[in-house]
Amino acid sequence: MEEVSKYIYGIIAADGEMSLKQTGIEEGSQVYTINSKDMAAVVSDTSFIVCDPTRKNMMSHNQVLEALMNDYTILPARFGLLCDSEEKLRGLMDEYYSTLKDCLRKLENRMEVGVKVFWRKEKMLTIFMRRSPRLARLQREIQQAIPVKVHGLLAEAGELVKQQVEEWQEEYGDQMYMRLMKVAIDGKRNYPVDISNILNASFLVDISREKVFDAAIEELDAKHGDWAIFKCVKPVPPYNFVNLEMYLK
Repeated sequence: MEEVSKYIYGIIAADGEMSLKQTGIEEGSQVYTINSKDMAAVVSDTSFIVCDPTRKNMMSHNQVLEALMNDYTILPARFGLLCDSEEKLRGLMDEYYSTLKDCLRKLENRMEVGVKVFWRKEKMLTIFMRRSPRLARLQREIQQAIPVKVHGLLAEAGELVKQQVEEWQEEYGDQMYMRLMKVAIDGKRNYPVDISNILNASFLVDISREKVFDAAIEELDAKHGDWAIFKCVKPVPPYNFVNLEMYLK
């Protein structure tokens, strides 16, 4: 009988193999572990050759990770990582044991925190127009222009706003990032999600300093909250600080 593939959720520290309560990404599949020494790959059996990134499948993947995070330090696998067989997966874990062990140590008692900062639209447009007489003039022209000319004027105004936003991302985004890095163990800047996004970053934070990190966010909010909206999500699987694909493919 041909062995089914293993869908990989991540790596945890574990001395023995076990079955977990969670249901796997394929309907009815059981989540369990495959061990290598004192670590284990969290997997479920699957007939998938390629795992479609549907909302249901993505949710199933994330639910397993969220449940594991309650009890374990986890090296999360990105969605859709498969291995042909248990034998191959165990061999890869044996081959890269030292590297994987170092990654687990790096993440022990630490969590990833996602921070996004957005500008308040009405407030920022007022500031932008005060800083740019040309933008203020364009707004007046747009209000008075005939319909055939509005599109061109809006495009020009949009380009000016984009330039201003990029300046703010560089100036204020950098300041915010560096302030939070004084508390975090590690950090990563990500691409802005849209034009209103001043900062999009992930931080690796020691659990013992969670309140200190929260206080730094509150400090920034008190300083910039009149024009900025701070969104903080924690804990999240530490995707930004580990890459299992390079070891377990």
